[in-house]
Amino acid sequence: MHAGVHRLSAAGPSDTAVLDEAIAHGLIRPETIVAVLGKTEGNGGVNDFTRGFATASFRTCLVRHLGIPAAVVEARVPLVMSGGTEGGLSPHWLVFTVDRTPGTTPRHDRKSLAIGIAFTRLFTPEDIGRRIQAVETARAVKAAMADAAIADASDVHFVQVKCPLLTASRNEILVLGNSVAWESNFVIGHAVMEDALDTAAVDRALTIADAALGSAVGTTQTDRLAALLCKAEASRTGTIRGHRHIMLDDSDINATRHARALVGGVLAGRIGDTRLFVSGGAEHQGPEGGGPLAVIISLRS
Repeated sequence: MHAGVHRLSAAGPSDTAVLDEAIAHGLIRPETIVAVLGKTEGNGGVNDFTRGFATASFRTCLVRHLGIPAAVVEARVPLVMSGGTEGGLSPHWLVFTVDRTPGTTPRHDRKSLAIGIAFTRLFTPEDIGRRIQAVETARAVKAAMADAAIADASDVHFVQVKCPLLTASRNEILVLGNSVAWESNFVIGHAVMEDALDTAAVDRALTIADAALGSAVGTTQTDRLAALLCKAEASRTGTIRGHRHIMLDDSDINATRHARALVGGVLAGRIGDTRLFVSGGAEHQGPEGGGPLAVIISLRS
């Protein structure tokens, strides 16, 4: 099995032309697309129309390329759109592909990127936010791990859960990790940012990605970075390294938007690229003001 990661710059929330072009040039085979993560320029709130617009646009695009009904696309390909590209963040798409062509033989001498997806059952309104949703989501994560041929949870480095919101009623799960069962040109590693200024988390994640290969091959160089994904959160202490911040006190701009702009700028300065999947809301996913961070590295020079 081969996993692929394609980072495409977006001119707007309906810009699927970049995917059309990649398909036309043979860079992506549409039948191998298993998930799309997107950063759109909306406000990231419940009323962010850009997320639904982007989802509908990609659904229509995949229907056209695959020749299957929209309902089948919805049941097969998670389309996870994260609103909010405040500051210098750039709207973009991360298209994940899986080639399961028979005859592919894994090397078994190193781990490489593995991708798994799963869906929960449909939830009723009274299920949302209760134990049953957590239990069903945990089951789906394990199913996605099995889909990715990942047996050890320590080899999982990023889990994206698209939760029900308003009219949506199904959790969509994307698991990214490393496995010897895959022959991929990518590898993933993760770390936890201790606070919004913790750029060293990038180096820690890169080191873990390098370790998955079994030897140092220079993946700590950010010029091989294929994707960076992280969660941003405004510290509820009201301070960053002892100094006061006003993210929680601003009545005009939501604290989540401040946090995305801050963390996005800090990390963009570290890696030299503004196409970062920075998502707001890192509750229970790290220390105050910090959150999880994952890097996907291309093994090709």
